Amino acid sequence: MERRPRSLFWRLLPVALVFGAALVAFAAGVDVSERPGLPGARLPARLYYAVSLFVLGGVDIGTPVGGPNWARSLLWAAYFLAPAVTTSALVEGALRILQPQMLQRFQLRDHIVLVGMGRTGMLYLERLRELEPHRRVVVLDLDPSQPQVQEAASRFGAIVLPGDITHRPTRAGLRLSRAAALVLLTGDDLANLASAWDVAREAPALPIAAHVADLSLKRSINQLETQARGVHVFNSHRIAARELWESHLQQHFAHTAARDVVVLAGFGRFGQTLLEYLCRHAVGELQHVVVIDRSGPALVRQYEGQVGAPEGFRLDVLAGDIADPGVWPRVAGYLDPEAESPVFVLGVDGDSVNLAAAMAVRGRYPHARLFVRCFHDSDFTATLADAHSFDVLGLERMLRDALGALHERLIWGPSLPAAAPAPA
Repeated sequence: MERRPRSLFWRLLPVALVFGAALVAFAAGVDVSERPGLPGARLPARLYYAVSLFVLGGVDIGTPVGGPNWARSLLWAAYFLAPAVTTSALVEGALRILQPQMLQRFQLRDHIVLVGMGRTGMLYLERLRELEPHRRVVVLDLDPSQPQVQEAASRFGAIVLPGDITHRPTRAGLRLSRAAALVLLTGDDLANLASAWDVAREAPALPIAAHVADLSLKRSINQLETQARGVHVFNSHRIAARELWESHLQQHFAHTAARDVVVLAGFGRFGQTLLEYLCRHAVGELQHVVVIDRSGPALVRQYEGQVGAPEGFRLDVLAGDIADPGVWPRVAGYLDPEAESPVFVLGVDGDSVNLAAAMAVRGRYPHARLFVRCFHDSDFTATLADAHSFDVLGLERMLRDALGALHERLIWGPSLPAAAPAPA
């Protein structure tokens, strides 16, 4: 954590002590060789000459003469200490001006460079501080005045620097060759990847993690030798899909006698990632998948163009909005009434929409297995889940855990136990 600046009291205390020592010496009868008569002078004159002691190269009032020995010694001490106090204040002021932009950069070593302080960046920083409370962190952002960046500095002691990671001079100032890791979490996927490739060339030994939100872009780079470059490319929706499969669906499918029916409500990045995951790991367990989305047909065509058409089970697409109560009677027309209760996964981008749809589904399908994706897993969502018998997929918690595993892999390498896998 960064050292906090001294309070105003501790800054003024040395000034007050030296100033008071000079006044006490004058009052005790000590005179000065070049301005005789100070002991008998009025108080404003003594105040003026006491203040002059703090001015570097200031008024030459001569050396202490006369008065008690202890008082002369006190004034001599003030002679030497006053310029030292002034010099210390000037140096401290210069350091305050220079340190954020220059001196801190020269001190950087074995630090984490975090680029982008959105929601994912804050989660990573929170988890990092739990794992390594004293690791120095540099936050680079285009807008250092935004609240998340300010919180990173005030709450987590991060060094905040403005700049664009895609610019070579900015990267040079980050001392990346001496850093422990670079984590790219901006909202611009191309900037994350381009910067990762540039830094991998400039600092080949540096571990790098880059978040890519766009699934089509993520799929297009899956064949690239990212790991060989030391670049870990990850996607938050794959983290959620893996968690849903490993913690819930895998066991559920194993305990059902017949092949299962899955309803994917929402076919955005999360829904597409989940279907891709199911096609890879659960084809033998699936009989039928129903996709519900306002742009469902177009999204499925896009998915099949990039991944390929699912094989081994039936896929139906319903163009509809899960916020519309009328969509659920239409879903019933796609389901076999003789089949076992389906599994519903509600995963549109909107916690409130998913929660409202969960209660509507529960009223129509009382025995269905129901999973609701929410970013924030709160006490309120837990209460709703208990009341309506559904499982909450807390993306915030899953992402924090996965980012922690990613950080450990970046810092300590791939020799971690299987209990802490890196994000897919």
